[in-house]
Amino acid sequence: MSNKASGRDPTGSLQAELQEFLASAISENRVPGAAAGISYRGVSTVACAGITSVRDPLPIEPDTLFMIASITKTYTATLAMTLVQQGLLDLERPARYYLPELLDCPADTREQRSQVRVQDLFTHSAGWASEISFDTGRGDDALTRLVRDMLPTVEQSSPPGAYASYNNLSPAVAARLIEVIGGGTFEDLMRARVLDPLRLSTTFLFPDDVANRRHAVGHRDTAEGLVPVDDWPIPRCFTPSGGIASSIRDLLAWAQFHLAGETPGLAPIDPARRAAMRVPHFTMTPSMSVGLSWFLRQRAGKALVSHDGSMNSNQMSTLALVPEADLAVSTLANAPGGGDLGRIIIDWALERIVGVKLSPLPVTDPPEDLSEINGRYAKGHTTVAVEAVGSDILITTESSPDYDHELPTVRAHFIGQDAFATDIDPYEAAGMIVRNASGSIAAVAWQKEILHRTPTP
Repeated sequence: MSNKASGRDPTGSLQAELQEFLASAISENRVPGAAAGISYRGVSTVACAGITSVRDPLPIEPDTLFMIASITKTYTATLAMTLVQQGLLDLERPARYYLPELLDCPADTREQRSQVRVQDLFTHSAGWASEISFDTGRGDDALTRLVRDMLPTVEQSSPPGAYASYNNLSPAVAARLIEVIGGGTFEDLMRARVLDPLRLSTTFLFPDDVANRRHAVGHRDTAEGLVPVDDWPIPRCFTPSGGIASSIRDLLAWAQFHLAGETPGLAPIDPARRAAMRVPHFTMTPSMSVGLSWFLRQRAGKALVSHDGSMNSNQMSTLALVPEADLAVSTLANAPGGGDLGRIIIDWALERIVGVKLSPLPVTDPPEDLSEINGRYAKGHTTVAVEAVGSDILITTESSPDYDHELPTVRAHFIGQDAFATDIDPYEAAGMIVRNASGSIAAVAWQKEILHRTPTP
């Protein structure tokens, strides 16, 4: 078997270096266990470190399963593209063409619901709120019930197609649409159309499939230290948004397919459809736009096609493709520190393999009206407080359904116009001020979401 097929690094040096770096990084970031993978010019390198759980520790291995969380959205979009390729789905059509029940909603939202295109479901631009606080059961009708019973209760917060703001509900709606066209459950269609053709043998959609295989357990950060999370973290109706469990080996194979079309099996979509998923539709910050589920970023002068995931911040995942370098980097981790770990691994790979040395983006003067930013900004159940301090701003997350622990205040500085980067990650724009037609500050773009100013009490 060739090195390319077996996933071995021909020199052995990259694997040893990655292993050493990962082992050190999980300790520094308080992560019990993690796996990292690099694909470079078609050769896969995998490193594992740490344990599955502090309560019942087993070594992390290349086939250990982690929740990949929101990286799942790229799988759901790929499944949809198999239908596009067959001429069964038109991304430009209104979603109601395939799901007439979208119009079974309150009269004051019906007109906007009628304008939601299929494409909006994959570009975070459908305009409805993004709450995941409901569970429609474990039956095969989970997505049917979500669209029929729950979607009508969800607020329409902006006109469809107006702008992109991160949304966990839309992929679930898209998955119900896929079920209608494909004639099966989302999970069966995903298995038959995407996972099996790509030979992703350690990628699963049901907790029953994970339970008897070695899997990482998420950990929450408490005053007593890291504590394992006992429950399965996501209901079936949101599997299309974040419910896939996979190994670092399979996630790297997924990356190789989307990077260069490489697979030991059969390609579920052709190069034209893969390329279409990378076409930018909305700008989210000066450093990032969104395609069909993929986020298109600029980091250290390199174009990245990426997605990350956070399962209630207890399991963290990152995936980044660097097409011009034929490079893909992925990380899976089982604690909140896995978010920083994933970013560090990507930066290490950019420097070690591509030769890119990251430099902080130049700091610029803040907007003249910076004090106007003081206040609270919200979307759904997420609220942040923003305060101007000198030429910087402080951002404090006061509430968020995505985190079950208190988040530290983040300091950010300006890097041009209304864009800002954080002191934690000064290499890429983290957000920007959003102004209304008169030039006043109306919202902030932060954590891939548009958070609107809330009235002062």
